[in-house]
Amino acid sequence: MKIPKWLLPLVSIALIGFLLSQIDLKATAGVLSRADLGLVALAICFTTISLALKTVRWQILLSEKQAIPFKELFPIQVAGIATSNFSPGKMLEALKVVPLKQRGLTYSYSMLTVFWERGFDLVVLFGFSFSVISLLDPAVGTVLTAIFIALVAAMLLMFRHFEKILTFVKKHVKLAVLEEVKPHSFKKRTLFAAFLVTAVAWLADAGVMFASFRAVGLDYEFMRILSAYAASIIVGVVSFLPGGIGSTEAAFLLLLGTTKAVLPQVFGAILLGRLASLGFSSLLGFALLPLVKKN
Repeated sequence: MKIPKWLLPLVSIALIGFLLSQIDLKATAGVLSRADLGLVALAICFTTISLALKTVRWQILLSEKQAIPFKELFPIQVAGIATSNFSPGKMLEALKVVPLKQRGLTYSYSMLTVFWERGFDLVVLFGFSFSVISLLDPAVGTVLTAIFIALVAAMLLMFRHFEKILTFVKKHVKLAVLEEVKPHSFKKRTLFAAFLVTAVAWLADAGVMFASFRAVGLDYEFMRILSAYAASIIVGVVSFLPGGIGSTEAAFLLLLGTTKAVLPQVFGAILLGRLASLGFSSLLGFALLPLVKKN
């Protein structure tokens, strides 16, 4: 069954509407008006650091075929992230491989690097979110733990036996796009380096939220914000809503165990953090898109 194009944005709007109906908007506006601008600037700096690190990660993965300068790859990466922010489940991020064709990199190889990027993202996010799993229903926690173990096991199998697994998938899954993918065994040190950079990049992303919470006067522990934010990002991705808008914010509020007394303040902090991360990265990406097209 094909999902109508208008349905997912409508769900996002409905979720945002529900959130706003539960929150004192006047109080939230007051919180935002009193935000520390220096800490807001720091949050934007953390976003820039995260984008730079994600570019370095992609640079590492691409380096086995060709060394691409950071200044050339950064606009492509950021424009790709901006495009994917407004696609269901970040599916359009794979389009960022198109400009690399002119550099002699095949779509097949470039797509494999994107696959490893997404795989590392999921493993790191699941790992960081583990501390909030104990706050959930035991049955839900058990399912999430099982998913995480399965995900790590799958990544390890891909790490060691990628060519065999790709051959098996091609044989049993009939998708035209798979026929274009050719196997490539990445060096272990390449994948390990990319994984480490992924972890640091997501720590920088959590730093965006930490600075945003401090900007409105909330003294939440960094690890608490990190785990709740990581889990809410996963919720946003699996919800298939564009940018995870609505579902991410709702999950974040829930996982922080927000009481009604501090709801406007916490929502203001989350909104500020999302503007500094999703908003800023999208604006920067779309601003760089003409440069990507030109090159």
